Amino acid sequence: MVYTILGSDQEQYGPVHEAAVIQWIQSGQANAATMIHKEGASEWAAVATFPEFATALSAAPPPVAAAPVSTPTQAPRVFGILNIAFGILCGICQGLGTIALFALLAAVESGKIGKEAEPMLIFGMVLSVVAIILLLIQLISGVGLLMTKKWGRTLAMVYAIGYLLVSIAESILEFVLLPDAIGNASANTELTPGKIGQTIGKLLRIVYPAILLIFMRKPEVKAALK
Repeated sequence: MVYTILGSDQEQYGPVHEAAVIQWIQSGQANAATMIHKEGASEWAAVATFPEFATALSAAPPPVAAAPVSTPTQAPRVFGILNIAFGILCGICQGLGTIALFALLAAVESGKIGKEAEPMLIFGMVLSVVAIILLLIQLISGVGLLMTKKWGRTLAMVYAIGYLLVSIAESILEFVLLPDAIGNASANTELTPGKIGQTIGKLLRIVYPAILLIFMRKPEVKAALK
């Protein structure tokens, strides 16, 4: 069963499970007079009217009048939106990168690029396919986080760990291995606007999954999910 709390700032917090409400009572953020709505009920009622909170109320510290209830449910929903947005944008970029790899493989077949580059290009294609699968997982996890479901957090962590590893491997392949193999290392070292933007994009692909992983491991985020 889930509940929604009316904080002292007159803002609604939730829905959260019974355990989260008990934590708020124990920390003094909610008390016997705090108004609460139980899922399926037609009206709001004081916390004291719910027998499931009687034990927590009897052992609770004096209420803190000015402290609104802090809610752990916002972070999952924020990252749910971000996962969907980044999933779509990165998916488009990943698709363009895959097309570029196809073009390089075609150049190998036509003899414009040496055969020594072919194994690395094939490896790049494998990485690209894995990245696309991970981005689909990211999109699905975004939906799950918006619904505050536990499986949304699980998929978000799978995406974050997997995409971190793939992004690092792709960066090494693109900036270190491929330039030497296709014979244009000097061109790749020029700091053109396009190269700077590409580098920033690669960094964001590493930074965002790392931040997501940190937040998904927080206890309050775990407590917010059904």
